[in-house]
Amino acid sequence: MEPPMQETSMEEEADERFAVSVPKHKPKSKAELRSRLSDGDPYKLLELDGLRWRASAEDIKRAYRRLALKHHPDKQQTTDDSGDAMFKAITEAFELLYDVKKRREFDSLDEFDDSIPAFDPESDDFIETFAPVFERNSRWSELPHAPLLGDHSSSFDQVAAFYNFWFDFKTWRDFADADEYQPEDASFREERRWMERQNEKLRAKKRKEEKARITRLVQLAYGHDPRVKAHLVAQKEQKTKAKMERAARVQREKEQEAKVESDRLAQEQREKEEAALREKADAAERKKQKEKQQKAVRKARARLRAVCKADSLCEDEPTEMLCNRLSLERLESLCDQLEAARAVHVEDAKRLIAAELEAEAKLEDEEKTKSQADAASAADATKARASVTKPPWTENELGLLTKAANKFPGGVPSRWLKMAEFINHLASPCNSRTEEEVIVKVKSLRAEVALKATHAAGKQDPSPAPSPPAPPAPKKSTSSATTPRVVTPNPGTADEEPKPAMRESSTVAPTGGSPRPAMPASTCSSKNTEAAPTPAAETTASEEWSPQQQRSLEQALAKFPASVGAERWDRIAECVVGKTKAECVIRFQQIVAALKAKRAAAGK
Repeated sequence: MEPPMQETSMEEEADERFAVSVPKHKPKSKAELRSRLSDGDPYKLLELDGLRWRASAEDIKRAYRRLALKHHPDKQQTTDDSGDAMFKAITEAFELLYDVKKRREFDSLDEFDDSIPAFDPESDDFIETFAPVFERNSRWSELPHAPLLGDHSSSFDQVAAFYNFWFDFKTWRDFADADEYQPEDASFREERRWMERQNEKLRAKKRKEEKARITRLVQLAYGHDPRVKAHLVAQKEQKTKAKMERAARVQREKEQEAKVESDRLAQEQREKEEAALREKADAAERKKQKEKQQKAVRKARARLRAVCKADSLCEDEPTEMLCNRLSLERLESLCDQLEAARAVHVEDAKRLIAAELEAEAKLEDEEKTKSQADAASAADATKARASVTKPPWTENELGLLTKAANKFPGGVPSRWLKMAEFINHLASPCNSRTEEEVIVKVKSLRAEVALKATHAAGKQDPSPAPSPPAPPAPKKSTSSATTPRVVTPNPGTADEEPKPAMRESSTVAPTGGSPRPAMPASTCSSKNTEAAPTPAAETTASEEWSPQQQRSLEQALAKFPASVGAERWDRIAECVVGKTKAECVIRFQQIVAALKAKRAAAGK
């Protein structure tokens, strides 16, 4: 980036120096610049004055060939120098016009009308006013075949293409008459370059003014063009028409929807009225039949009471039981049988009524037994569905279970309900645990902890008493609901044994009356972010510890005391090859449990 900065600085320094030392020259007029040619206007010399800037390169070439043959010195009969001078002037004119750059410099100096016409829309015709102006200015277009204004019958696509071209008009006009310095008069190269830069600045200013002039002309024409106005009016009318059609369509759709909705509501109302009438008629018929049935039942019961009371066939209480249990058909059948039997012998009627009472008593017992069995099977099915549909306990829920056991100790009224509400409120996702689920889970955790503690103590005890088998190691799983979470125990001091992970069982029964199992107690310290592993988050260590692993564990325990802090067990696990942090923690607990068992045995 440094060289351009130096070059700019040198140019600025040169501008300041030459601005004082080099005198300005008054810009030469167009006539003076054209007088550089030995014989005036090159278009006149080549007889192209009628075409001038419209003359093509082929026109210039043909004119030169024709005049060169005519004025060639070898063709002249005179001996003076007039023929040579004419031939020389024709040659210079051809060289100037056939060179594109030189010709543009000359055409830029040619006479040109830069004026913008004044337009009165009430009296002037738009096409007649602006068409010659755009045709005159099209000579400066860099692109060939510049579009012209057209006429009143031109399509709007042609009009749009015309204005798009002229709004982005690019001119090749040179503005050589704006130069103030003559680079050919410079004494050395730096002075000539400085003059060229100054002249280029003046030409750029002229080009900017020219662009502004063309823009004003195009804006004036666009603002008064009747074709553009007609298109805008048609476009506005089209938008208004489309808007009105859209509004009418929306209104028709709304009216149609309202009509459909009205018809639907009317149909629903008719259906409701018809259904109400049918329901009323059915209700009246049902009421009539019910009253008729009740009347018949009352009549049959009164008949049975009269038959039983006539010859003292049955006491009042059994009679009422039969009246309440027997249907109308059976009541009428029993009355007929009793009347027939009583006509023969009263004892036959008594035996018949006794048999009926015995059958009804037996049937009532069977119904009670069946209803109790159905209720029990329904309860079992409900429990089975609950056990199947309920997802397993997640790690988050197990942690909340431990916190709930500490928050609601034994003796708190409705303890299990509060624990379930606490877990459901904080668990994510919420599995809506019930009191029964909490009690069952606490019992299973207590049994698991007791079994592991017994296994650990029996494994280290030298006495011949057999120890219960260790529970199988849980399978590894990627599920968050079954993967145990291992938490580093509170290290305490270097010689301090970890606190027991279980609390004494509470003997206070829950609301339902069942004994309340003990919950694992948390040994979390307020100054430490990790706690001793609980049964809900504990993992079984590997059964096999090699002597080398045991020595590594003992050395790591001595190397990283409790003062290390929360990272103690991470560092210990790094020193024991082949064992995880959880396995090191459980191995440490097993050693502590074995030492306690040995001390207890020695105390006895």
